[in-house]
Formats: sequence, structure tokens, C-alpha cells
Amino acid sequence: MSTATTSPSPDGAQFVDHKLHRAWHKERRFQHIRGVCYLLLWVAALILLDLLVDWLFLIPGVARLVLMAVNVGAILWVIYHHWWRYLHRYDAVRTALQVERRHPELQSMLVSFVQLGEAPRPDTYASPSLIRALRRQTLEYTRPIDFREIVSYKELKRIFVLSACVLLFFGAISINWSEHFRVLVYRMLNPRTQRGYPTRTDIDYVTGSKSVKQGKKRLTIRVRGSGLLPKEGSLYVKPVGGSWEKLALQRAARGPFELAPADVADLPRLCSHLIEQGSAQGASVGKRLWELLAPDDRDAIRQTLEASTADDARRTGILDALNDIVSTPDVFRETELEGLELPDEITDILKLGPDALTEEQAQKINRAVLEVAFPNDIEATSREGSQQAAAVEGEFAYVFGEIYQSFTYRVRLGDDSAGPFDVAVVPPPRIIETRVLLDYPPYTDLKNRTVDILNLEVPEGTKLTWELECDQALAAALMVRDGTERLPMALDSDGHVARLTATATASFAYQFRWMERAHNYPYDEDVHYFVQVIPDTAPQVEILRPLEDEKATARKTAQITFQARDDYGLADATIVYSLNAGEDQTHPIGPCAGRLVEKEVAWKLADDITGLKPGDVVTYHIQVSDTYAGPDGPFTSISQTRRLYIVTLEEYLTYMAERRRKLIAEIRALHKQESDAADEVGGIKTGDVAPRKPTIENR
Repeated sequence: MSTATTSPSPDGAQFVDHKLHRAWHKERRFQHIRGVCYLLLWVAALILLDLLVDWLFLIPGVARLVLMAVNVGAILWVIYHHWWRYLHRYDAVRTALQVERRHPELQSMLVSFVQLGEAPRPDTYASPSLIRALRRQTLEYTRPIDFREIVSYKELKRIFVLSACVLLFFGAISINWSEHFRVLVYRMLNPRTQRGYPTRTDIDYVTGSKSVKQGKKRLTIRVRGSGLLPKEGSLYVKPVGGSWEKLALQRAARGPFELAPADVADLPRLCSHLIEQGSAQGASVGKRLWELLAPDDRDAIRQTLEASTADDARRTGILDALNDIVSTPDVFRETELEGLELPDEITDILKLGPDALTEEQAQKINRAVLEVAFPNDIEATSREGSQQAAAVEGEFAYVFGEIYQSFTYRVRLGDDSAGPFDVAVVPPPRIIETRVLLDYPPYTDLKNRTVDILNLEVPEGTKLTWELECDQALAAALMVRDGTERLPMALDSDGHVARLTATATASFAYQFRWMERAHNYPYDEDVHYFVQVIPDTAPQVEILRPLEDEKATARKTAQITFQARDDYGLADATIVYSLNAGEDQTHPIGPCAGRLVEKEVAWKLADDITGLKPGDVVTYHIQVSDTYAGPDGPFTSISQTRRLYIVTLEEYLTYMAERRRKLIAEIRALHKQESDAADEVGGIKTGDVAPRKPTIENR
């Protein structure tokens, strides 16, 4: 860019160039003013927008960093789009074109003048006289024209007024809300800070983040505020994987049987008793309360005991946790109520049964149990008639019913807000792998095996070993048999595998009770399983031959065929006999292996019975035993009874001859029937003989 120290000559190119420079300088000032106005407008607007967003939502540090980056990007875009791209280096031709657009009557003379310069170039073929004429004409036409007219500051009026208004508004806001702007700057430059904005309403206490047992019957979100309090507050809830939902925070009213701060004069002493009973063996009210309290509430109780005092927030949190339990029906079990001298009114209500109780009656019972269990720690309340809930000054609350899903929540009272807070729902441990080893008793002769089911059918005396792997680490595990008997299960080092060995002597139903390690929450499985025990049955035995009682001589060798069976296995067999209804004697047959045995035995009477004579009667049966090894020994069974009548040789021969005649007659009759039937069938096939009509004898 050239500058002139003296006024340029109006007769030369320097004069025109000087006027073009002045026009370019004015254009630059115009763009600078315009760019500054846009920049101030956007900076003020972005600051106000940041304040509004951060004040309304108290966005976290990461979001503030993102917002800061968006602001920087927006400002850079404004600088470029409304300022930088309009700034040009000095170019006489470009400025001359702008002048000619403003004065079209010049008809490109100014541009040609600038391009040709003071003297024609050697490569120019135009006539020198024509060029000089052009230059004189251009100077003549442009002398009265002010080239600075290419820009007008009047065009900045609208943006200037708008920027001034925004700046005035911004200045007024910054004066009245100076503390808000200081907090905004501090929060934007310190992403980790949790400092909030000044408000007319102050939130003094919020329940905060908690971890709760899945299926918890009641959870109270309580907020206490001061200053300018609204009629109701807002609770924003976002389930995991869901969207935000707005709920109303109503003025808190403490129920007639809930614990108020005045009901617990010495909170550290109550905390001491809770910790003492919670760690003791056996069932008690304090132990039950300790089981139901969330880990955060247990920590608050320990901290209160260690500090021997409790600030307002901690006291409120502990009482809220106890009140959630008091408001839950059927909290205390019979084992925890044993030994408590409850008032007659409470005893009468308990007789109604848990299903017949109203919510108020259940709360009355729970409050009475606490007062009796901790007589020096909890003030007794009146239980005559129905009482109205008492409003609590400055407190707002929302009560959730059963909770099964984790969620995040924020609260807002007036112009103050708090959060976000997380309510983490702890699910019960879940069995992910099942192994049950079946160690069968020896009498079954079954091979041991492992199954992956929990409903079992096993022989009596089977030893069962459960090995269950859970998806969470366990602090304790129990098997509850038939609803009463509790069998502790052994845990491995990381707490994921629980084991138990028991012998099945009778059928039983069972379920598992888990206590997860992270929070010590107890869970009873809803699923009940069953072990069906199949008792061992006595074997069965029958004599196949002889079919009836027989006559025999003293030298008889009885041929006995019997069949025996058992559900698992036979052990041995014995002939049990007596002479003339005398004392039973035995003749061993020997072992019988297998589940079904058919055996023929040759029993020579003279070897076991001496002095047999005609007229004697030998009565006998077969006795078998199985392989069962119970406390009373194996099971035994006996067959039907057979008799041998001892006769003389002549009588025996006569008896055998008679039996022979009967057999021959039966064989002949059978042969005749078969022959007649064959003839009839042959005649029917050939058609020669009509079927014989049935006679009375044939019917």
C-alpha cells in the first residue's frame, strides 16, 4: 500500500490511486466495525445461553467441556463468516470495480485507467493518443466523485442497534446476577467442580445415591429445603435404558407410626444396639433390621456411633431407612418376635394373620415391635384410634413401591436443583451352572453320575452333593429343607460356588437362600425344588414247581423250582422247613445274583431231617433277601407254602400210579379234543362237513 505525504496532483494517476486507497480504508473500517458488532452480539448471546443451560440443568463437567468447545467453534465461525472473509488486501482494480458498480455512468473508464496506468506498456497496441484521451476523460469524470461512497455506515445501523441492545441487556443482567456469572466462569473453567448457583430456594438435604435390594417394598426420596419454598417440587427419574420422567415431590407428611427425630433422643445409642444385635448369633429384631438396611445406611450408622453424634442429614437418612422398614408389611418373622412382651392390642392384631392386616395395622405392629425391642432408645407413641399424618416443615418426599430396576434421579425445588443421584438395584444371585453328584448306595449296584437338574428322583440312601455356581460372589448360602431346616452350604474362595452334601433318606422339598457378598442382602429363591426318594421294596418269590402238595417217602429228594425278583438285586435264598408244625429250620440254597432269578434246587430230605417215618408232614417255603443295607438289615420275603406227606413205599407207589392214571386220562382227553378240532377245521375248508353245532357239553 502506498501513502502520500503531500496532497496528490489532480492531473495524474496518483490522484486516482489516492482516492482508491481512501475508499479501501473506509471499507476496512466498515468490515472491522461490522465484525466487532457480530462478535460482541454472539459472545453475549452464547454467555447468556450457557448461563441458562447450566443454571437450569447443572450439566456435568464433561458436558461443560463440550459446551465450551461448541462456544469456541461458534465464535471462530462468527469471526470467519462475518469478519475475516470480508477483509481484502488493497487491490486498485477490485476497488475501481466497486466504484463503477456505484457509478455505472463511468462505463469501465476507471477500471481501464487503473489497468493502463501512467504510461502504456510496450506490448499495448492501442493508440497513445487514444490512451491519453481516455486518461483525461477519466480524470475529468472522477474528479467530483467521492470513491468512499462504495460503503455506507448507515448499513451498520441495524446490527449496531441490535448489538447495543444485547450488550445493554447483558450488562444489566451481569450487574444484577454478578454472582451467577462468576459461578458460570468458575464452573466452565473447572470441570470437576460441583459448585452451584445462588438461589432463592436452598436444598439442604437429599436422600442421595443408594443401593437397594431388588424387590424392596418401599423407598422414600426425601428433600428438605429452606428459603422461598414452592408448593411442590419436581423429581426427574430416568430408568436404565429409558428416558427422563417428571414426578411431583409433594410436601412430606410423617405417618402416625413413623419415627420422628423427637422419638429417638439418643441416636448413637440406638446405632450401637443395632450394630450389636446385627452381628450377634440367633434371630432378633435388631438383626432383622440390620439385614434389611442398605449398605449406605449401615455405614451411616457406623459413622454415627464412631462420631458419637449425627448431623441433621445423617439423622434424617437413618430415620428414613428405618421408616421404610416400619412401613413395610410382614417384616418381622415369628422367630424374631419370640420373647417380646407385646401389648395385648398388638397381640390381638397379630392373630388376624398377615393376609388380613391393613397397612395401618402392619405399621402399628412394626412400630410396637421397635418400641419393645429398644425400650430405652425409641419413644412410645400413642396407638389409640386412627391418627392423621403430620406435615413436616420444609420437607418434600416421593415414595416408590417395589423397586426392580436401577434408575438415576434429580430433584428441583424452586430455583434450586440437586443431582444426579443413582439408585442401584442389586439383583439376587442367579444360578448359572448346576451340578449334582448322585452317589448311589451299594445295594443298588448303580454307577454314580452327575446331573444338571435340581428336581431329583433317587433311591433311598443316595448321597447327594450339590455344586452350584452363581453369577455373583456370595457371603453365605443356605439350603432350606421343608421350610424349616436350614443347612449351611460351603463356599469356595471367591464365593461363586456353593456346595452341600446330604444323604436322602426321605423325600423333601427345598429352596436356596443367598446372601450376596457386595451388600450382604439376603434373598430367598421363589423356586422350590423336590427330591423324591424311592424306598427299597422287599423282594418277591414264588415256587413254580411243584404246583401242589405231594406225598413222598423218607428217602425223597425234592425238586423245587422257584423264581425271585427285586428292584435292585437279590442276595441269597434259603429253604425254611418244619417237621410236623415244629420249629422252623433252614437249608441254604446259596447266593442269587441279579434282579430276576429262576433256580431249581434238589433237596434231599434225609440230609437235613433224620428219623422221618410215615405219617410225618414236612412243611417248607422259599425265603429270599435283597442287597439293601439298612439299619434293620436287608428286606426278606417268603414264597407260598408246600407240604410233603411222608408215606410208606407201598402207599407212595399207589399214589404215583394214581397220578400216572390221571395224567394219562388228561392227555387222552386233550388228544381227542385236538383231533376233533383238526377234523372240523379240515371239513370246513373242503366244505364236505358242516360245522358241528355246539352241545351243552361243548359250551
